[in-house]
Amino acid sequence: MKKAIRRVVIENFQSHERSELEFSPGLNVIVGPSDSGKSAIVRALRWALFNQPRGSDFVRAGADSCRVTVCFDDGTVIVRERTAARNRYRVRTPDGREQVFEGFGTGVPDAVLEAHGLRPLVLDEDLETLVHLAMQLDPPFLLGERAAVRAKVLGLLSGAHIIDAAIRDTQRDVQALGQAIRHHEQEIERLRAELKPYDVLPAYRAALTRS
Repeated sequence: MKKAIRRVVIENFQSHERSELEFSPGLNVIVGPSDSGKSAIVRALRWALFNQPRGSDFVRAGADSCRVTVCFDDGTVIVRERTAARNRYRVRTPDGREQVFEGFGTGVPDAVLEAHGLRPLVLDEDLETLVHLAMQLDPPFLLGERAAVRAKVLGLLSGAHIIDAAIRDTQRDVQALGQAIRHHEQEIERLRAELKPYDVLPAYRAALTRS
């Protein structure tokens, strides 16, 4: 089931001392002058949902902790907290159960990803991107990636990766068959060389027959 964010509370994150945002169903627009904290709202969401950015430079100047609370329309609540001594997630499910996660390093606990349902899109073996949240200066989807990554993703989306895999398997089979043929040809040449001394046997047989 697709979830929607209904409320966000940002505390001591960048320029936000405490900001509460209520979202309505459908399109929501946040407007304001430059440097008023609009982009910080997106950063706060990225931090709460995907643990990005890393570190603690986003903690508001003069504060010793920060917290971002994201409430969804199904009753799920995700709380991301950072203090000098604590770095943790709290997840409250619609049935009222709460889980606390600490020591998760640079990743995101699976339970948090399952709670909000917004998983990063894997572009390559060691590369993923967030398609649900984008910053103002982020390039359009895929255009900022390497040509090889763009080709791979487009292949996955179009199904061309199946053809590519079939071509690779066929090439591998052809190469293996070529090696087997060369091996058998070498074996034939070796056996011919070993049989060479016996080429005179037909002549011996004919001579014995005449005698």
